[in-house]
Amino acid sequence: MKKAGWRQRAWRRAGMTTTDLSVQALTVDGVTYMAVRGELDAATTDAVRTVAQRAVYNSPFTELRIDLAGIASCDTFGLRVLIEIRELCTEHGIELVLERPAPCVLRVIGLAGLDDVFGTDS
Repeated sequence: MKKAGWRQRAWRRAGMTTTDLSVQALTVDGVTYMAVRGELDAATTDAVRTVAQRAVYNSPFTELRIDLAGIASCDTFGLRVLIEIRELCTEHGIELVLERPAPCVLRVIGLAGLDDVFGTDS
């Protein structure tokens, strides 16, 4: 039996889940990792915002890495919450990196002309 990796174990321990979205977070060695899966839209952005805020206010770290590979759809509400999280990180001296953003996330960021605003690891 293969042993679960630290990220997989962590996702089971912390986060929020709705019918359309799963958000998990874990802080390790000064870096907070968030994994977001599902639809990033008006119905789900509160969960993403809440997990990010809890991380910023409750855990000392210098970098927030949000894995967006599992996003099935993203609209302007999803973009807005990413902008809000970026602003929150900037206010607290935290670097924000969007990891493996799904094509729908890249499309919305590109349409808004914000390609240079978000640091991404494809």
